[in-house]
This record gives sequence, structure tokens and C-alpha cells, in this order.
Amino acid sequence: MTSKISIIISFACLALFLNACDAQSNRVVMLDNIPGNFDVAGFYKDRLQKTNKRLATDPKSVDRKDALRMLNDAFFAKDTLATFSSDGRFPDELYLDATSEWMSRKKQPVELLGYQYKTVAWDEDDTLAVLNAVAFPKLDMAEDKQGRLLYLEAEKTSKNAGDSVRIFAWLQKHCRKLSVDDSDARSSYWQNTEYYFVFTLRPRQEEEIMSFDAQGNKQARQIAVTDMSLHLYSKTYVQAMKVKGIYSAGRVFWGNAESR
Repeated sequence: MTSKISIIISFACLALFLNACDAQSNRVVMLDNIPGNFDVAGFYKDRLQKTNKRLATDPKSVDRKDALRMLNDAFFAKDTLATFSSDGRFPDELYLDATSEWMSRKKQPVELLGYQYKTVAWDEDDTLAVLNAVAFPKLDMAEDKQGRLLYLEAEKTSKNAGDSVRIFAWLQKHCRKLSVDDSDARSSYWQNTEYYFVFTLRPRQEEEIMSFDAQGNKQARQIAVTDMSLHLYSKTYVQAMKVKGIYSAGRVFWGNAESR
């Protein structure tokens, strides 16, 4: 009986583990503990299928209610990452880019490197990634041909000053701050054992519509918001790009001791 109970408990634990993995892969990315073997393609698979289904829908077949709902849906896109000859445009002979980008779409790739996934439309109330209880509605990721995470960018427009405080608190507790060449005054640079981080804040004013009067005139006010972005780069990726001399995202860390 004891043996049977142990087997049942083992299966229950396995089921919980698999459910947790599924939640990580398909729902929300927990940025405080993202493994290098994170299933990037799996995270975007259903989202891309839903996007393609929406785009293939005949607008005439959709009623007004569904059309308004679709406008609030997030949309995603997948592209191929490749290296191209810089032709003197950049300080390195090669650069990394998506094959559909305007600068590269008509050029012949030197080498196919992986895939890029982007959130091209989103609602600020969405949650794709979370770090220290701060939710991000926009998340872009890149993987190599073997499915390994190369880098990601999480973004949000925040009306809460506490959001940036929470991100800084996590970075200060779990990472070491870095000084880099060609730094941006709006950004701070960090590292842990696996990743480099760039946290950027861009404060601005935004119009908030409060109501409309009987004539349709809007009542609005200006509020302070902050555009926040958190970039994460695999150290393995940064090192590989430096060794190969490929101008790419994360190049700002090439001068760091760990990437020499």
C-alpha cells in the first residue's frame, strides 16, 4: 500500500510540474527565473495561430461587437533572423537583422541564425511577462536555430511610479550594475550569471480622456506616464556575436570583462 501511495504521489507531483511548465510556456513569462532553454516557439505558437486566424477573417463576416473585441486583441509576428553584409554601414562587416526589415529585405542573407517573435499590437491591460509583480503587455523574443533564447525585450507604459521602483529593487538585489561605453543616460546596465540587462525609462505626458459631453466634446487632462523597457541578453549570445564580429542587439556589452 505504501508503495502504491508513493507512486500516486509521484505522478501527482509530475502532473503539477508539467502544468507549471505549460503555464510558463504558454501564458506568462516569469522574468526573474527564465531558463536558457525556455521554449520560445512554444510560447508564441498559439498566439501566432490566433493572429493568423484573425487576419484571415473576412471583415464582412464579423459583426460590430466582435470587430471591436478583435481591435483589443494582441497580434504577433514571426520573422527569420539572419546575418547580412553591412557594406560599410556599420563598424562590423556583418550585422544581424530580421529578413523582413526594410534595410535587409532585398539583401541576400549570409547565414540564417534563428527566429524573432514580436508583439505588434497589444492592450496595456494584457500580461505577457512579469518581473517583481510588474506586468508587461508587450514581449519580443529571439531564439537561435536550436531553440535557445538569445534575447528579449519587455515593454509597458506605466502610470504608476512604483513600477520602476520595483524593477530597480529586483535588479539591485539580484544583479550587479555595470558601466558600459556609449551608454544612454535614460538606461541602466546590469548583469547576473546568465544574462545582461538594460532597463530604460522614458517619462512623458499623455492625454487621458475622462468623459464626453452631450455634444461629443471630450473632457481630458494631461497625466505623467513612463515608457519602460527591459532588455535581456544571453551572455552566450553576446559572446558569440562579438567573436564572429556581428553588429547586433546587445553590442553595448562587448567591452565587458565577461564578453572579452
